[in-house]
Amino acid sequence: MKVKEHFDNLGIETFIPMQTVERIVSGRKRKMIVPAIHNLIFVRIEPPQIKQIKQSTALPICYIINPENKSPVTIDDRQMNDFITVCNSRIKSLKWIECSAAELRSGDRVEITEGMFSGVRGVMVRRNGRGHFVVSIEVAALSISVPAKSIKKISEEALA
Repeated sequence: MKVKEHFDNLGIETFIPMQTVERIVSGRKRKMIVPAIHNLIFVRIEPPQIKQIKQSTALPICYIINPENKSPVTIDDRQMNDFITVCNSRIKSLKWIECSAAELRSGDRVEITEGMFSGVRGVMVRRNGRGHFVVSIEVAALSISVPAKSIKKISEEALA
C-alpha cells in the first residue's frame, strides 16, 4: 500500500485488486478488505519511467518481465478495464485462481453477452462439468460462473 501511495503522490494511476476476507482480530470475526494478490499493483506507466522511479526510491518496486522481449509486461487497456470491472464487482462467487492451473491459453475466447458483465471478454474454462468464465491478463486471473446462454465465442483478433 506504501508503493501505491508513492505512485498516487506522483499522480500516476494504479490499481490493486482487493477482496473481502474474514479474519479473527482480538477474538472476534471481522470482515476486512485486503489485496487479493500479495505484493501486486498495476501501474499505468511507460517502462522507461518505471525504471527511473524504481531507482529514485527505497521502496521495494519490482516488475514482471516478459521473457520474449525482456521488457516489463504491459497489459492493453481493454484487458485491464475488463479485469478491473470484474475485480470491482466484489460478488461472492468471484474466485481467484492461478493462470497456470486454468490452462488459459488453450481455452475458447469468449465474451459475456448479458448481465452485469456484458461486454467483458476472457477465456472459457470447464471444470467438473460446469462452465467458468475466466477474465485473464498476463499475471492474474479471476473466475466466475456464468450461464452458457450468456456467453458467445469470439475470434482471437476480437479479444485484442
